[in-house]
Amino acid sequence: MKKSTLQTLTDEELLTKTQQYTFKYFWDHASSFSGMAHERIPVSGSAGNVVTSGGSGFGVMAILVGIERGFVTREEGRQRIEKIVDFLTNSAVSYKGAFAHWINGDTGETVPFSKNDNGADLVETSFMMQGLITARQYFNEPVLTEQDLVVKINKLWNNVDWNYFTFGSDKLYWHCDNEFQNVIQLPIIGWNECMITYLLAIASPTHAINPSLWQSGWSSGGTYKSKNQKFYDITLPIGNGNAKGGPLFFAHYSFLGFNPKNLRDTYNDVNYFQQNVAHTLINRAYCEQNPLGYKGYGENKAWGLTASDGNTNYSAHSPGNDKGVIAPTAAISSMPYTPKESLAALRYFYEELGTKIWNEKAGFVDSFNQSVNWVDSSYLAIDQGPIICMIENYRSGLLWDYFMSAPEIQTALGKLNFKPDYYPRPIIREPLLIDNFENGKINFTDKININPAGDMQITVVDNPDKTGVNQSDKVLKFKRIDNTAKWAGFFCTLKEPLSEYKYLYMKYYRNNPNSQIRISISNEFLSQSPLDKVNEWGVAVFDLLTNKVKDVSTFGIQPDFTDNRAIGDIVYIDELIFSDTEIDIDPFYNNNPKELVTTDIQTNSISLSWDELPGITSYDVFKEGVFHQNVTRNSITIHNLNPFDIYFFSVRGRDDNQNLYTKLSNNLYVATLETKAHKDERMAWWREAGFGLFLHWGGYSALAGFYKGPTLMKTGPYVDPDYWMKDYYSAYRPEWINPDGTIKIDPATGEPYISGQYAEWIMFAAQIPRDEYKKRLKEGFTAQNFSAINWVKMAKDAGMKYIVITAKHHEGFALMHTHHIGCNIEDETNISEDILKNLVTAARAEGLKIGFYYSQCLDWLNPGGMGWIPQNATANHEASYEDKSKYTDTIVVPHIKTMINDYDIDLIWWDMGGASTPEFRYRMMKAIKNIPGSDRLIFNNRMEDGLTGDYRTPEQNIPDMPPNGNGTDWETCMTMNDNWGYDAYDPRWKTETDLLQKLIDIVSKGGNFLLNIGPEGDGSFPPEAISRLKGFAVWMSVNQTAIEKVQPSPYTKQLSWGRVTRKIVDGTQYLFLHVFTDHWPKDGSLAVPDLHDGTVIKAYFLADAAKKALDIVPNDIASGYVISVPANPLDNISTTIVLEMSEIVDILISFVKQFKDGMLNLNAVDAVTTGLIIENGPVYNLGGWTDDSKFATWHVEVTQPGNFILDAVVSGYSGKFILKIKGIDQGPYPFAITTSGFENYQTLTIGMVNLPIGVYDIELHRVSDGGWDPVNVRQISIHPPIDKTPIINQNEDRTLVLPAKNAILHGSGITIEHAPNYNIGGWTNPASYAAWRVRVNVSGFYHWQSELAGYSGEFQLVINDVSSVKYPFIANNNLADYKIKQLGDVYLEEGVYYIELHRISNGGWDPVNVRNITFYQDLLLDANK
Repeated sequence: MKKSTLQTLTDEELLTKTQQYTFKYFWDHASSFSGMAHERIPVSGSAGNVVTSGGSGFGVMAILVGIERGFVTREEGRQRIEKIVDFLTNSAVSYKGAFAHWINGDTGETVPFSKNDNGADLVETSFMMQGLITARQYFNEPVLTEQDLVVKINKLWNNVDWNYFTFGSDKLYWHCDNEFQNVIQLPIIGWNECMITYLLAIASPTHAINPSLWQSGWSSGGTYKSKNQKFYDITLPIGNGNAKGGPLFFAHYSFLGFNPKNLRDTYNDVNYFQQNVAHTLINRAYCEQNPLGYKGYGENKAWGLTASDGNTNYSAHSPGNDKGVIAPTAAISSMPYTPKESLAALRYFYEELGTKIWNEKAGFVDSFNQSVNWVDSSYLAIDQGPIICMIENYRSGLLWDYFMSAPEIQTALGKLNFKPDYYPRPIIREPLLIDNFENGKINFTDKININPAGDMQITVVDNPDKTGVNQSDKVLKFKRIDNTAKWAGFFCTLKEPLSEYKYLYMKYYRNNPNSQIRISISNEFLSQSPLDKVNEWGVAVFDLLTNKVKDVSTFGIQPDFTDNRAIGDIVYIDELIFSDTEIDIDPFYNNNPKELVTTDIQTNSISLSWDELPGITSYDVFKEGVFHQNVTRNSITIHNLNPFDIYFFSVRGRDDNQNLYTKLSNNLYVATLETKAHKDERMAWWREAGFGLFLHWGGYSALAGFYKGPTLMKTGPYVDPDYWMKDYYSAYRPEWINPDGTIKIDPATGEPYISGQYAEWIMFAAQIPRDEYKKRLKEGFTAQNFSAINWVKMAKDAGMKYIVITAKHHEGFALMHTHHIGCNIEDETNISEDILKNLVTAARAEGLKIGFYYSQCLDWLNPGGMGWIPQNATANHEASYEDKSKYTDTIVVPHIKTMINDYDIDLIWWDMGGASTPEFRYRMMKAIKNIPGSDRLIFNNRMEDGLTGDYRTPEQNIPDMPPNGNGTDWETCMTMNDNWGYDAYDPRWKTETDLLQKLIDIVSKGGNFLLNIGPEGDGSFPPEAISRLKGFAVWMSVNQTAIEKVQPSPYTKQLSWGRVTRKIVDGTQYLFLHVFTDHWPKDGSLAVPDLHDGTVIKAYFLADAAKKALDIVPNDIASGYVISVPANPLDNISTTIVLEMSEIVDILISFVKQFKDGMLNLNAVDAVTTGLIIENGPVYNLGGWTDDSKFATWHVEVTQPGNFILDAVVSGYSGKFILKIKGIDQGPYPFAITTSGFENYQTLTIGMVNLPIGVYDIELHRVSDGGWDPVNVRQISIHPPIDKTPIINQNEDRTLVLPAKNAILHGSGITIEHAPNYNIGGWTNPASYAAWRVRVNVSGFYHWQSELAGYSGEFQLVINDVSSVKYPFIANNNLADYKIKQLGDVYLEEGVYYIELHRISNGGWDPVNVRNITFYQDLLLDANK
């Protein structure tokens, strides 16, 4: 190989270029459909369609690096990762949440890795999850797109059933095949690349394995038993001798996210950073020694053996498996462990080998072998990924920081007892006490220099308060004697210079709460940790490490560093300690009570408990920051509290013998209960409202969803270099929207364009400077066409009962008159009238309730607004705690008081409360509670304090719940188009039909519908919104009584044709059947299920003022009634039918009705499941039946009791069923399934069951045979024994002919004779009879006749077990002379049953022969004429 001709780069340039070109593998050459990384790509040509789960996990992390390095924007990276996540969620086949090693990137189907490795690969899945968790932590900005991605990632992460892959053992297994048979018996044991698998399995929030498997599984490998072997004078903590640690990817794959620095696995006594450093250096030393004499190895040449392609095959190359193949990833990805050596290798690869192994397509090829002059023609994802990621971890620690910030990971490390362990382990010096003044002198210096000289008096004195943390005799006293300077104290030169200590501790005592302490070290001033003590001893800590203090020679203390200094202030100092570690010099004080929780909450009392502390004689309990009571136990009940109020409590411990106190516990915020009567009274109007108007109106309305102008954005697709936004559109850009409202495909992703943020977020999304935003607001928010009366009239006509308007949205602009507090309409616009006051007045006049939306945390215009705000100049774009606290007290609380006192509102609609803290939320709510009469107010749940929410607020969706609701208070808020605020470029309006049917659906489930309009800046409603309000008004003019003040549906299963509401008027209940036009019955029969016979008095159309009764009859073939309706509905959206009831119906449990023939079919779709899922419609089956605690229930009506045959339609694995009928077990019923696969169902007869008469529950339980043996159930059929007797069918002309030759004879002295005409003969025994099995198609009266010969007598029919009258007949006493005799009339029911013919003798010998019997109707018809 010739020397490279590539240009020489600096180290930083070389690292960046390597990352940039390696990044192309995962960006430029990813699967266009899925975004996933191909398993490999050729240097020349294109890749196939095979993508890899593990390599794509590395790719996710590589994309994060690409964002930080500026290769792509943050939004581009987010979109690509979301594309991967969506593919895994919606397309890729998963197995218990785990994915295959290889996947078809176009279809999501599994591509087998080998014959039996055709299902889940848990290790590759863990590499993917490592990447997704890192991405989840990275995308932490408070924007909907990033929050949505976090939710999607959490769904994938939570779905992996790690515990399943133990297969009941004490270790994890690598694979299961696509039939979940665990064909490949490959346990995951260490040491190798799989450590991350166990870590994530233990960290899982939903399917965690027992942490003990770290010992019994992961640590059971033989390599863990080979410890501290030396190779090349390097100690390898763990690893086999021959392999010398094995291939280097052991040190990479699990550590792209997991940072092994400064951690020790205490069970295995291993520091994995130390392990990886040693492993890498040994691998390098082996290559330098080059015992096999391969070309290119040696000092300052190529090194790095790992799993990679080779000139003969793919192999896990290592010192124990050396084939002369070097993979650049081995040395380069070890950069965090051996930066000097890895950087030298990188430079050798780039500068010496250069274009032989470097390609512009994606950087370094996978591997090469100089001994045979071979260079790989491919790149591999699992080798390219570690290069870019581990370089970044060396450069910035980016991926390590984000992955390790995941709370689940920290929890898992705690479970595994990983401990801090600094490697190389520094020499930890004992804490150095430089002075405690106990000899009455200053000992740390020969001379102190007071500065200013006349401002401070410094002396060693007796301890003024020998209690608490400091019981020493002598202390250093600082007394302020003048105030010519802001600070006063001393500086000096230490007797012995100090270096590189991390912390300085000192005890302090002050009488002025404004006094602060700072120190001066080598002319740098440092402030102390927050001081919390006054008139008692405390401890101040100075963080020297963070402030980069190294050498300490000159030293000074200014203990009265304050603007509020006062002559006579005194501060005492004692015990100056320098330390390498954090120390607790007041362990009693710092050991405060933990786990302060409520154990009982009542209307007037709250019970608390906390952890019991050793050495404590009693506890002080504080209520609202004021001492309340001292108790000797670790619990208390606090009485005499106000109902429906909020409080905070804290506790401290005491040693009464020594007069010592701990610090206070964390505050616990608690609300007392509200009485049910009070809440029902308070919530009454809201629960009856059903429908409300949401108004998003503010400064954003002036921008109308579009912005062009200055921006704080540095980069972006629509940002010029001079910080100028060329054109920003909210939601979707106009050119992305098709004429039908659908979204066009983004050619860059192959997916529909992804929406931006809502119009009301435009200040945030376009990062508009505050001054510019205020300018646009003033220009465009004029309210010149605002009419409160018109707004309220349109709302009322539409059937709305309340209005909620944005008094202050996240932008921070208040529409109310705030007494000039904060950014408000009076100060920022030319609008003089109080528009909110006008709206409140107009609403009150029309009987509508009024609520204010108030953004209590996010606020982009007012200083101290919470959350990430691009307009903030702070490093992290967040306000300080002090500013947030000030914002709460000086803006939010005054605004709250104004809303309640000045505007007399009925409801406060909070939003985005999670950006706040419990302390701030408490202050806000306490301010409300302190206002007289505020206990009438209603609050939504978006304060997010867990204490004050009256109802849930699902946004832009109707929650999944039963048709009759879930018994809670909830309100769906929804836009008419895509945006909440006005957007002139948003044409995607929901139809009137869609909105009206959503209203009906919501109300039928016990919810409220808060439907939004974004008025324009001038106060006009958009024409499209007005049109939809008018549509509501038209429908409500007829149907309002079926919506307002109604109760939710009584149905527990959703009706196919629409929804139901109900109300009681003057003691009579009415059910309102809302039949959606799209589901109007085409056959003119509307089935209304589950109503018992006699419960309906009358049915009529609500639109029919005359209330003309509709035909309604009980349903013969199912539960409930059938209503005859006209061919066309009365309304083009939803027609309402009223049922006047004879009794009150609260809940209708769907029941399965036994058929007339005795059959009872229990179908999966009709079941109520406990733990099971109903899946695979439209046929449906009960699935997920892997646990015997799960079962299905059917509510049934049995009219024909008795013993029945039990059939099951099933697939999967064999086992046993038990039927619990009216609470009594029947069975067990063993069943053996002989078909394979869950799609191949088999009908099995498994036994007999007894059904009593009545309405009751039948439960189906299963008993497993042990192990993993799931079963799917499609149907349980309970039916009479199957009668195989041939059926004689009624003819089309309604005749029914029963020939003698088809008769079934019962008894003796009777026979069938004389073919071919046949007759029943020899009938001398009157106890004998003949029977036929028949099918009658039309019920009615029939005449019947018989062709007979013999002696006279009487016949009697038994039809379906019911005896008829007796029919006399006269014969001619000749057994060969046949005549047709008309015998009479009889009623035949529709159905399949038996007709028996009995004869009654006149006495003596009087036989009769019968050839046939015929039933017919024509003579009856003639007679009727």
